Amino acid sequence: MAESETPEGVEVEIKESREQWSSVDLADGTTIRLKTVVVEVKRSEEEYDAEGNPAYRVRSQIIFDVRAPDKLRKKQ
Repeated sequence: MAESETPEGVEVEIKESREQWSSVDLADGTTIRLKTVVVEVKRSEEEYDAEGNPAYRVRSQIIFDVRAPDKLRKKQ
């Protein structure tokens, strides 16, 4: 089933997704990596932008990964 209608709009199946990591290096030696994962997409049947494109509502999650140097890690 490719599309299903709900009060928030028509759910559109995610055919393919290419999420990539964003990486932030901090002055203390830590690297923080973030990735947004799209979970659900709905297209409005009633809302459009100035160019006539339908409005989309996207539900997503942010995946968060911390890689701290040994000097900052809690001792076991």
